[in-house]
Amino acid sequence: MDGVPFVTRGAAGLVLTLLLILACAGGISAQDTVLSYDIFNRAGRLTVWLDLTPCLDSRTIEQLKDGIDLVVECQVTLGVPRKLFGDRRIARSTRASLVRFRPVTDDFLLESLDDSSQIQRQFVSLAGLHQFLHDSMEVSVLTVDSLDTRERYAADLQVTLISLTGINIGADRMPHAEAESPVRFLFRHFLDIAGYGRTEYQTKSRPFALSELERVE
Repeated sequence: MDGVPFVTRGAAGLVLTLLLILACAGGISAQDTVLSYDIFNRAGRLTVWLDLTPCLDSRTIEQLKDGIDLVVECQVTLGVPRKLFGDRRIARSTRASLVRFRPVTDDFLLESLDDSSQIQRQFVSLAGLHQFLHDSMEVSVLTVDSLDTRERYAADLQVTLISLTGINIGADRMPHAEAESPVRFLFRHFLDIAGYGRTEYQTKSRPFALSELERVE
């Protein structure tokens, strides 16, 4: 089977046994957290701003200071609302960042995982990180000119926090990821399915017309 590492029967049995235990915990859906957002036209592109500060709670900060890095994924799905069969999807865009804490210098780092430039920002305090997560997390979806001005649109917004613990490694999201063993490969991908080490926040915008979008340069 091309692309799938070979795993012995004993190793697969061990993985499945552990996963049965871990899958009971599953991911966490933070239904009580309200995501603040705005949708606007930035330089000709439909763009969504998200305030991520409610997602970075005290427990998450403690994990960062304990050496557990955090991947933050912001996904925007743009669609045309329909009465039947759900929204007709037009486009989907994702922004992913890696957040880590450096105990020696007592600062936080945020690294973009979306492009080869690997933009890295340093924050000397938690307040600085919070300010950035409040002001600067934007997801560019697509050009406004490519959309039909006669339609009304709605955006599904999802923020996923992924704790990079020793057993929940997001290797496919990490830059310069090294080759992993077959057991680790299976274990990681089954954990993705089980949602272990993940917290999700979701909301949906009201239907809007393109003429309602504020222009921002």
